[in-house]
Amino acid sequence: MKIIKFKNSKLLYLSFVLFFTQIINAQDTIPISKQNVLDEVTVYGEKRENKVQKTATPITVIDEKKIKSSVIQSLNDISGFAPNLYVSNAGSPTLNFISLRGIFQFSANLSLVGVSVDDVPMLNAYSMSSQIENIERIEILRGPQSTLYGGNAFGGIIAITTKKPTNVFHSFAEVGVGNYNLLRTKAGASGAIIKDKLFAGASLYHNGLEGIYYNTTLNRNYDKTQNTGGNIFLKYVGNNGFSLRLNSRIEYNNLKGIFPYVNTKEEAFAPSYTNTANGSNIEKRMLFSNSLLAKYETDKHIFSSVSGYTFLNDKYDDYDVDFTKYDWFKFTQNDPINTFTQEFKIATKNQDKLRYVIGLYGFLDDHYNTETRTFVGSDAVALGSNYASAPFSTGNQSTRKEYGLAVYTNINYALTDKLDVIAGLRLDYSWREMVLKGDFIKEPYPPMMNPEKNFSGKDVAISPRVGFAYKLKDDFLLFANYSRGFNPGGLNQYTTNPNYTSYKPQYLNTFEIGQKAQWLGNKLRTNTTFFYSIWNDQQQTGFLPPDYLEQAITNNGKLNLYGAEAEISALIFKGFQVDYNLGFTQTEFKSLLLLDPSNPTTVLDYKGNKQVFTPNITSTLSFSYQHTIFKNTDIRFTPEWKYYGQQYMNYYNTVEQAPFHILNANLAVKHGCWELSFWIKNATKSKYLAFFNASSASNGYSLLGAPQTFGTTFRVDL
Repeated sequence: MKIIKFKNSKLLYLSFVLFFTQIINAQDTIPISKQNVLDEVTVYGEKRENKVQKTATPITVIDEKKIKSSVIQSLNDISGFAPNLYVSNAGSPTLNFISLRGIFQFSANLSLVGVSVDDVPMLNAYSMSSQIENIERIEILRGPQSTLYGGNAFGGIIAITTKKPTNVFHSFAEVGVGNYNLLRTKAGASGAIIKDKLFAGASLYHNGLEGIYYNTTLNRNYDKTQNTGGNIFLKYVGNNGFSLRLNSRIEYNNLKGIFPYVNTKEEAFAPSYTNTANGSNIEKRMLFSNSLLAKYETDKHIFSSVSGYTFLNDKYDDYDVDFTKYDWFKFTQNDPINTFTQEFKIATKNQDKLRYVIGLYGFLDDHYNTETRTFVGSDAVALGSNYASAPFSTGNQSTRKEYGLAVYTNINYALTDKLDVIAGLRLDYSWREMVLKGDFIKEPYPPMMNPEKNFSGKDVAISPRVGFAYKLKDDFLLFANYSRGFNPGGLNQYTTNPNYTSYKPQYLNTFEIGQKAQWLGNKLRTNTTFFYSIWNDQQQTGFLPPDYLEQAITNNGKLNLYGAEAEISALIFKGFQVDYNLGFTQTEFKSLLLLDPSNPTTVLDYKGNKQVFTPNITSTLSFSYQHTIFKNTDIRFTPEWKYYGQQYMNYYNTVEQAPFHILNANLAVKHGCWELSFWIKNATKSKYLAFFNASSASNGYSLLGAPQTFGTTFRVDL
């Protein structure tokens, strides 16, 4: 930073690595008042309390204020709030696909960007809570986090922390309405039962929405979603640094008209938000998750135990998988899952010369009595000789168990007052087993049963991390990291073909350099990062010929990714803040083995293709203006503009989504204990392809992003 003097004025010239070069009037545009500074952001991403600007890891924090002002109601809403973060809804409120720096896996049951709630990892993509309720903050860590988190976060992690009660009693009630018959209600209360000792909190919510899609076969509105849930929180603070915390959350989803796909990109756009499926596409889902934290703190250490239990029961019924008016293929599934996790951890508490985290983590993921049944209807006879005996059904029953054990450590050592060396290591051991059987039913004949088969596998992996952090001065940090991500192999219950019932692990090696800086007395922040990643043995989900009803998961890709990220926050004047982030990602498959669409018995190498669901640019600009208009009455206006660059929707790179933008805004008036807000999302009515069957060369699973929605919310806090 330097001052440049001109004849008639003094200008402040700011220049930092990449993306941001600007001339600012030092006297007029950003007043240097000590009362007006950006808020310091505290993070826990490195398993200890620290300031985000002093953490040698690219982290974005979405705090409670941002969640409220940007009307963040689901995981899908956080898309774009961190550089190179893209979240796409796959057609049901219960399923979001997350891409971070191009790390994305087209699989219904796995996200390579981990999601944890109160330090408990959500191991299954369907077990991620569909609602953002009662949340204190969301931390988004980019790059592999193997040496910091028990649940191995292959490409990054989204760590969600819920609100905690305090000695001050607090209660709230909220109701919101909007177009498409939107209704959102929630209420809660928290406080101390015994001051400084025993705390409790509880909240409830119910959300409903219907009428976005119209079904031309059934001649009615197709989609209707009802989501109900809540949580109970208890905390006990004992003597001598001991505390105990229990958080239980439950969520029930009653959904009709889920996954309202059409078969081609062209059908999705014209006419938009219509479909022709002849099934009701029903999903009933219950998610019950619990975390128990026992913690003991000394002057220098934190000893903790986090126990997690999640039960997920996700049922599908009358689900049309051909997306047409014809009675071709329908699908039902019942997949109950019990997941247990346990993590023991020791972390240094303060900023001594030596700081470390040591952890032991284990999990059990138990899919018991999963049943998937495909119904081939009478109209399928016209599709060829494979369906000459239609109608009939095929069933797939499985019991799967996956176990894992890991030990990890992450160490920061201050070589000098300015230079820290970072080192970490993780050892993973995982194993799995599956019992699989199937049947063929054609009425009135007796069922034909496939013999029961047993499968098993195991993996061992070492994941290192090395890096350094150099404090150029108190408000300027330079850092560099190398980290490795590991994701174990698995067993595939969606096929009876023995060649595709198991798949191998995949690995990610990431290199990054960056800087974090504060300027103008903490009125301006600039964080930038450059990264390069090599992804080996990429796991991909595809569909097997000739009928493409069975799935295969194979290790058929090697992918290189590189890019850059910038985050800027500026306090222009008191009450007016500007935040901007920009992400740039380039990808290239060095090897990509796919079935030849014109001859499905042949495999071709699509080397040079781009990764799917990865915009080459993400850009988010938001403003926050808050002003007191008279005593006890404030007004807040928060517009935001999101831009996503070109992306490919399938591995063949034959289906492309052109760049598009989203404009959102929220206007709120707060007086005393009540607040009234008016919000709009996708104000410009942008139409874009949000989802596509990534394994298909030309058609299947096409879905538009959400249309324009708007509403109003009234809230009371006591």
